[in-house]
Amino acid sequence: MASTLQLRGYIHSNLKLKEAAAWLHVTVTDSNDDLFVLNAKVQQHAKDHQLPNRNSKFTFYKPRDLKFAPLESLAERVKSWLLDHFNEALHPLLFGTVQEIWENEKPSTKVDFIAVDEQVLEELQLLHNLQDSALYPRVPYIQEHLFTIRSFENVPSPSYCSHHPEKVLDDPNLLCAGRPVESYGPSNALFDPRLATLIHKLGNLESADPPTHEMLGFAERLVTASAKVYSSENLREQAVIDLLKIMFPKGEYQTSLTHHTAKPEAFWFHQLIFKLGSAGDPQVLVLVDYMKILDDKALSGPLKGRSNCPCVLLTLAGTELKISTAIITNVVHFQPLYSEDLRGGHDLAYRLVRLARALQAVKDTFNELSSFYTSIKADPNSLPEDGTHIFPNPVSTAAAGPAEPPLLDTLGLTFLHKLSRNGGQAANNDQAREANMSHAIYVAQSCETPSIREGLTTPVAPLGTKVVVKFVQRYNTEAHTILAKENLAPKLYHHCRVLGEYTMVVMDFVDCKTAWDLEKMRIQVMEQTVYEDVRKAIKHLHDQNIVFGDLRSPNIMVHGNNRAVLIDFDWAATEGEGRYPPRLSTEVE
Repeated sequence: MASTLQLRGYIHSNLKLKEAAAWLHVTVTDSNDDLFVLNAKVQQHAKDHQLPNRNSKFTFYKPRDLKFAPLESLAERVKSWLLDHFNEALHPLLFGTVQEIWENEKPSTKVDFIAVDEQVLEELQLLHNLQDSALYPRVPYIQEHLFTIRSFENVPSPSYCSHHPEKVLDDPNLLCAGRPVESYGPSNALFDPRLATLIHKLGNLESADPPTHEMLGFAERLVTASAKVYSSENLREQAVIDLLKIMFPKGEYQTSLTHHTAKPEAFWFHQLIFKLGSAGDPQVLVLVDYMKILDDKALSGPLKGRSNCPCVLLTLAGTELKISTAIITNVVHFQPLYSEDLRGGHDLAYRLVRLARALQAVKDTFNELSSFYTSIKADPNSLPEDGTHIFPNPVSTAAAGPAEPPLLDTLGLTFLHKLSRNGGQAANNDQAREANMSHAIYVAQSCETPSIREGLTTPVAPLGTKVVVKFVQRYNTEAHTILAKENLAPKLYHHCRVLGEYTMVVMDFVDCKTAWDLEKMRIQVMEQTVYEDVRKAIKHLHDQNIVFGDLRSPNIMVHGNNRAVLIDFDWAATEGEGRYPPRLSTEVE
């Protein structure tokens, strides 16, 4: 007869559980009880205490020398132990019975086992992958990224969504595509160097290199095929697809996805998706195709949690050709770039040259993305699982070529989290996501990158320094520099132009409240020194004939010593020359 075994366990949760809920005593009398039985006992305890994770499958750990006391630090000590011993989970099929696992255990003040639910286990896996604890603020964004990809399974078929676009366009947890008008994010140029180059080329077609004779001929054949009147849609479809197979080989058409009965109905690759539109909105169709491809484990498994999956999207509805891009960070970000009416006309010669230049840019990007995805398929571990893909990877306009080290590498910067418009880390709930969707302001840390380690460059800020990295389409660095010299603005470390029509600004991270926080939240009464510093800052700018342009309380940071600095020099400009943008926010005065 088996002896009775008394075990003291601890349920590790993201929630702050009361002691009665977090601790549990388990009595084992049956010698055949295994970890599956222990899981059932923990689930019953969770149900008895109405825990949200009560139906979870628990993973068990056997800590050594982890004491319950002191109780106030137990949760943090358990989390620390789990991070150090993450790979030591007790697998129910590899370990024996509960009595065999804990056969020598006697009642004590130590924790006999830790039960971890599925949600917490995923977070621990992410933290374990990060290794550097400074990157822990990335975890909510990585979780959101993975959650969004999992949600693609519930997206209706492409054909259904094309007739009911609200199913994807109205979901801020799924897509940013400029519909509704406030549903947009930063340019995709900030997040992938290959797309950045494409976006730059398509935005400057008039100054692009002359197209090759081959590409001009292809452009003419594509216009001819698109403008021709066919007796059936199938004939038109086949004519266009045959052309595309010449320019973009190794594509597939009408290929069924592994886990779905619906076919994407597109000439597609990971790096390029082409959609013929005969009914509905072809851009919605191609976006849903993109989601379904990412949802398919056989096609995109190695990419999940490692890449933002850059893609070029082509649609042809009637004679209207559109070129767009898509990436997946917290949601899918869709960016239209180019459109052309593929029909005859008096200006056809001009449009053929323009079309050939655009198609050459797409082909170049296709080749680069093809190499990228081929390398990932061969070695998925070549991309880290540290959330880097969720953050910007900008390209300087002064970059000499693709062989040049990445800009962040030369500057010695790694991103930690997105900065909320109201200060602090941007949360990943619905309200915060919508409020912080369009801007690109991040907190980063100066670190030792390969270029710095090899002595090729020096860090933009002292190693370990927290900085704010801001990407804006207009910024007055002169005004910022003037006030920074007087300690009336954060220290300006670096600024440069990057592809996507942005200025990248790196400044000191100011860890304090805004005047808006202090006034509206009634944290404290504003001291006279704050007003004096603001007046002084404005005078310095006016002396240089510069208008600040956006003197609102959210743009005034107040230090603990009641001294103020100004931030946000987006609208600062020379008096009489600067203009406000056509759309102004009136939410904060």
